[in-house]
Amino acid sequence: MVFSRDFEERRHQIPDYIRKIEPIFGDAILSVAAGAEKLYLDGVNLYDVITHDFLAQLGSVVGYGLCYEAAALAMMILQKNPTARLVQGTGKYRANTEERTDHAWVEFEEQGVPFVVDFAWFGEEFCIPRIVHVDVVKSVVYHTCSYQHFWQMALSRQLYKICHDKKTSHILPWLYFYRSSEHEYGLGLENASEIVCRTKFAPTGEKEQYMYFLDHILNDHYCTLAKLDYVTT
Repeated sequence: MVFSRDFEERRHQIPDYIRKIEPIFGDAILSVAAGAEKLYLDGVNLYDVITHDFLAQLGSVVGYGLCYEAAALAMMILQKNPTARLVQGTGKYRANTEERTDHAWVEFEEQGVPFVVDFAWFGEEFCIPRIVHVDVVKSVVYHTCSYQHFWQMALSRQLYKICHDKKTSHILPWLYFYRSSEHEYGLGLENASEIVCRTKFAPTGEKEQYMYFLDHILNDHYCTLAKLDYVTT
């Protein structure tokens, strides 16, 4: 379907489009949900992390968005879908202003139809049609990390491996390596992550290592995790 460049006109087109792709949309949701059910984050099943809107809550507690971390997790959820790609750019931060901010999300295709996974801004949605994301976020893309590039990274492969086991899924600090500096796009810490993966500090997902990185690298940014009721239940 060809969408109008005019946002007001486009909003009249989108409902018809969603009705048209409804069966495929359902399959896309199921594929993301099924992938999430197989993985854990810090001992919690990723399916529950998503349905409880945990990443958005955590972002509000630590004082900055976790879209980069959320995008990396989305790539792991979609590990069996080679159309998945990690995207960085900007989005419209508030609907009533023109203010924009750096943002990251994942795009993928289901039966040729484009969808977006954006757990940071669409917390309880497993995925949404890409045109809806464009319409709401007014997203502009500046960098794309392909499926092949993402999985060439030793860090991606290791985190995906250990996230299958609840006991070794304590990886939240490691997702910091997928962040970029403000107004810069690309995996700026990729080289550092590859070097770390060849040292004795390579991620194991164990609680002891998790606390080491909390105390010595992230300067307690994530220590407020314990304040969230969801983590302690």
